[in-house]
Order: sequence, then C-alpha cells, then structure tokens
Amino acid sequence: MLSERIEGYKANGKFPSVMPARYKNDYPFLKEVDSLALANVQLNLQSAFRNCFSKSMKKNNGFPKFKSSKHSCKAHTTNNQKGTVAIIDDKYIKLPKIGKVKLLFIVILTTVGLSNLLLYHRNQMSSIISLGFL
Repeated sequence: MLSERIEGYKANGKFPSVMPARYKNDYPFLKEVDSLALANVQLNLQSAFRNCFSKSMKKNNGFPKFKSSKHSCKAHTTNNQKGTVAIIDDKYIKLPKIGKVKLLFIVILTTVGLSNLLLYHRNQMSSIISLGFL
C-alpha cells in the first residue's frame, strides 16, 4: 500500500486512496488475516501520512518508511466487533480466523469491555497477546 501511494504521488501529484481488499488476489496470505487487521494497517498508513504533512505537529516525523526486514516485529492488531475476540473461562481466548487458543497466563485489571487485541508472534510456538479494554 505504501509503494502504491508513493508511485501515485509521483505520477499525479496526489496520494491515491488504496483499499486492502484489492491485495488479497495478489497476495493470498492476506486471506489468513481478518479484515479488521487489514483495516487497521490502512488507518495506520493514513495517520502516518497525515502526521508527515501536518503543520501543527511540532516535531517533523518524516516521510513514512517501509518496515525493516532485519528488526521487524511480527505483530498485528485487530478489533473486537460483535464478540469476535472473547475470553472464555479465563483459560481460552477466541481469536478471529484462528478459533480458541489456550492461555498460559492472564492478568485482567478491568472487565469493562474488550475493544482491541495486539498479537506479537515471538516464534512458531509462542505468542504474546495484549488486550485493550474500554
């Protein structure tokens, strides 16, 4: 999405709007991730461009860059929409497109309402899940 926006700016002088659903045919691995995670990527890209060209920002953040392949963190964020992410009996967590996953350790400070989930992949057998509550 970033490269397409840069190429569109070089050609027309304007940033085109790109939708993540267009890339599912070219990159089949994107079908494994739920649509809300792809929507969050699009929102992060839009906010990066907004911050780059914002005159009200005191610190210049610079032009958005590609993620480093050497020091990248394999993570994605998804939102809880109509119960797609849920904690079941403090032993399992229900994730979109994955299903139930057993929890080894959980600390819940509040139970107001689950709003989002951040999933860090450490290796093939281990992941860290960070839950955001309202």
